[in-house]
Amino acid sequence: MKISKVLFPAVIVIIIALIVQPIFADRGIERKSRLTVSGTGSKRVALVVGNGAYRNSPLKNPVNDAESVAETLEDLNFEVILATDQNKDGLYKAVRQFGTHLRKAEVGLFFYAGHGIQCKGINYLLPMDADIQDEDEIEYLAFDANQVLSKMESAGNSVNIMILDACRNNPYSRSWRSVKTGLAPMRAPEGTKIIYATRPGKVAADGKNNNSPFTQSLIREMKKPGLELEHLIKKVAISVRNATNKKQSVWQEGVILNDFYFASSSGTVIYQPQTPVVQAVKPEMEYGEVTVRANVTGAQVWLDGNKMGNAPLRISKLAARSHNIRVTKDGYEDYTKDLEIKPGEKAKFRAYLKKIDQGPARSFTNNFEMKFVYIEPGTFMMGSPEDEPGRYDWEKLHKVTLTSGYYMQTTEITQGQWKAVMGSNPSHFKNCGDDCPVEMVSWDDVQKFIKKLNRMDSGNKYRLPTEAEWEYACRAGTSTAVYTGSLKILGDRNAPALDEIAWYGGNSGVNYKGGYDSSGWGEKQYSSEKSGIHPVGLKEPNAWGLYDMIGNVWEWCSDWYGDYPISAVIDPQGLSEGQARGVRGGGWRGTAAYCRSANRINYSPGGRSSNLGFRLVLSPQVSN
Repeated sequence: MKISKVLFPAVIVIIIALIVQPIFADRGIERKSRLTVSGTGSKRVALVVGNGAYRNSPLKNPVNDAESVAETLEDLNFEVILATDQNKDGLYKAVRQFGTHLRKAEVGLFFYAGHGIQCKGINYLLPMDADIQDEDEIEYLAFDANQVLSKMESAGNSVNIMILDACRNNPYSRSWRSVKTGLAPMRAPEGTKIIYATRPGKVAADGKNNNSPFTQSLIREMKKPGLELEHLIKKVAISVRNATNKKQSVWQEGVILNDFYFASSSGTVIYQPQTPVVQAVKPEMEYGEVTVRANVTGAQVWLDGNKMGNAPLRISKLAARSHNIRVTKDGYEDYTKDLEIKPGEKAKFRAYLKKIDQGPARSFTNNFEMKFVYIEPGTFMMGSPEDEPGRYDWEKLHKVTLTSGYYMQTTEITQGQWKAVMGSNPSHFKNCGDDCPVEMVSWDDVQKFIKKLNRMDSGNKYRLPTEAEWEYACRAGTSTAVYTGSLKILGDRNAPALDEIAWYGGNSGVNYKGGYDSSGWGEKQYSSEKSGIHPVGLKEPNAWGLYDMIGNVWEWCSDWYGDYPISAVIDPQGLSEGQARGVRGGGWRGTAAYCRSANRINYSPGGRSSNLGFRLVLSPQVSN
């Protein structure tokens, strides 16, 4: 690192890490705040902030992330303002200094790593001295991220970049109504690109090494010559998706009218105009030309990593040597090939792009804010092996094939969603709030809800999942007791592997009025006087983006309950008649043995419980 000390911190136009779970509280991270600047006078200015040494919930990676990004940007000819472990006053000074330098630059960039929260649709960065006791204190004790965007907008630069690595869980979202999981979308001023490490409202991985998966990939791609920003974002998105087993999706907002490169193929550049660029050639060098055509309109042509324009395109004064030509278009596979240009040659190059089969939309949200993800058809082993801890005899292992895909709701139906359709709330735990799952609903009640919803949301036909559809979606490609791996049961309500994915009898303590007396429950993972349901979506989802598949409330299925078949089956629907319906998933008062992917119980269709709710599925022909 070449960064020298100054009096004020700085802002870079990338916001990278806002949402953080305090999982490193026992590591005793101790660092001193630092404000440094390097590379003064550059036309590219960056403010990089990393806050990690929080008193109550210290974080491992934010300072590492900030230092790694700062060093990389300095090597790419940025003037870098690095600020670590800052209080609110330090953040204000850093952003102010950044704004001053930004007015004299052509490119601005801001990076933030540390705790952050969204409240009432506004994203706040948490300084080191933020001692927030109540929700109404957030706007006074935290730092509004929109202040960084205001500095960028007032500077009027053609290129500003803000990157948000939301890689930690919100430390307050479980207790405050207006504080939500993940970050909120932000309005990007003209000429500003905002890059999120994950979708708004979602959380992302903090990382097991010294950097988050997003920051690690970002640094790697920034160093690559000739990689334009939009293509860089795609490569980072693919890398993060693979590193997190498809749990994390990079997101972006805003438009930059100029092509931007962190490093060009011949050295660092500030930005590249969108007009086609003729490759520079030494006077004594022989050259030729090439005409590039494609089988689809609007395809973009890239020469040696530099964007040249749209096909058809003639590139003249091209150095006589081997060149890499790549032709791209959204929705099509890239076409790339090396082409040898001879002196005086007028070469022709034709690209044949193959359309990517998009299939059904990967996700959608209906008019009642119910979110769904598409579940691909497939084959799996339903039930549990005989050596699985907590197993019951009725979980006979057998092969099941589902021949059709379907959409499954990402969370259980909430009290707010039930009220929007039915106009009333039958739940026992009303004090938990509208974001908590609806309960005290019978199977028959659910059928009335579905019938009314299908009338109100015409074009979509919602239903309950079959037991096979439910377990297949819950497992998300796994064959272990829970979708994060094996399950070690230490006590009746004590299985630490459940803590990160489920609200169950060992961790479901609540403070709101109406909680159930749990003081007498034995072998709990955590002590609690009262227990109950919790808002949906707070625990870690499975690999397919489904939350609370295990725990919180049991979930109704469509099947009549019966014994499993003894051989392989295709698209099982359950018995044609019966006395009880299948129920899956375990709940807030359940034992550890109940909270497994394979576990199943049954319940009378007319029965109700404060421990029983549901989620919906529907066929791929959805109306968005």
